[in-house]
Amino acid sequence: MLARLGPFGRAFSHHNYRVYFAGNALSLIGTWMQRIGIGWVAWELTGSSAWLGIVAFADLFPTVLVTIFAGVAVDRIGPMKVARVAQILQVVQALVLAGLVLFGWINIWLLIVLAAFQGTVTAFYQPARLSLIPLLVPREDLSAAIAINAINFNLARFIGPAIAGALIAAGGAQWTFAANALTYFAFFVSLLLLKIPDPAPRTTGKRSVLSEVGDGYRYAVRHPGIGPLLILVIITSTCLRAVFELMPAYADEMFHAGPEGLGMLTAATGAGAIVAGLWLGLRGSVQGLTRISLWGILGSCLSLTAFAATEILWVGMLSIGISGATLLMNGVGMQTLMQNAVTTEMRGRVMALYWMIFRGGPAFGALALGAASDLFGLHWPLIGACVLSLVAWAWCRKRLPHMAQALEAGPNT
Repeated sequence: MLARLGPFGRAFSHHNYRVYFAGNALSLIGTWMQRIGIGWVAWELTGSSAWLGIVAFADLFPTVLVTIFAGVAVDRIGPMKVARVAQILQVVQALVLAGLVLFGWINIWLLIVLAAFQGTVTAFYQPARLSLIPLLVPREDLSAAIAINAINFNLARFIGPAIAGALIAAGGAQWTFAANALTYFAFFVSLLLLKIPDPAPRTTGKRSVLSEVGDGYRYAVRHPGIGPLLILVIITSTCLRAVFELMPAYADEMFHAGPEGLGMLTAATGAGAIVAGLWLGLRGSVQGLTRISLWGILGSCLSLTAFAATEILWVGMLSIGISGATLLMNGVGMQTLMQNAVTTEMRGRVMALYWMIFRGGPAFGALALGAASDLFGLHWPLIGACVLSLVAWAWCRKRLPHMAQALEAGPNT
């Protein structure tokens, strides 16, 4: 049965990956439920969009501060231990949040503290998650496994908010947090069931955490494939992915479509991403993935330029759907290539650096794009961001053969 699914079937044929997938699927749905719940509580408490932004920033900022140090922890003690501790802390946070809301003890400052705590735990968990995937499947199935995770994430962004909306309407936001605690506990159980040998302790001598952080930075920057790839991650995360943070403004002011239009544009983005994820997963091979990832940037630039140049909703939906597909091709491709190229002893730090840029870039890009849009309108700043990304694409396009050789051959070649 699984053989008929090609590379997807090969990924699911591994016991560890099946167990991980089941727990992660539930956890992602719970994460999206809690995001909706936190936003709703913040709005009920303040009625202010500014406070909504502050709560979101409290969740984001720890990523920038501590993720690279989390990478050192992952490399020192192993991704499994970090991931298990993170899940338990997430369960505790969700239960505390549910209790405070249920008994009416919540206020905006407690909400900000809990959001910052969640962001800190997530900043430690994500490098562990990224480092865990290569331990679940062999190298030849890595591309399919990462593509499945991307599909899983985009499905959860549909399912989680829908369930959260129903729970909030039926009984209040506290039930989204309680449900999220259950999903995190289920994921913790799935992590306990994984059959992965504990890594051998890594000798660090008397070297400080900062020294090991520096080692990770130097390794990434000097690598002939990973270094240029990280430059692309900086550009695409800041210039291209930031558009999704401003989607309410595009839906209302550019397309004059209100919340219904926002929902349609968001759905189009998710649909494009799912289609691209299926294609990448069925493709299955890392060979040629550098070229695909670069062409994904070009496709994103062209489709987002078309998005910025129109005020017709169906054209905008088509353009943003293509952008969702091409950006996923680029994102999954770059993550797979980095996982394929990095050495085991550096994996945690390099993937932490990747995640810090990937998660922090859109937020800071949204600040710049939003400020420029207030001055020059919504159209031209986005077109300018696409032009800047095209320059980065052209720079890497000249280096494609060397990048592909370094990224696709593996760490020991």
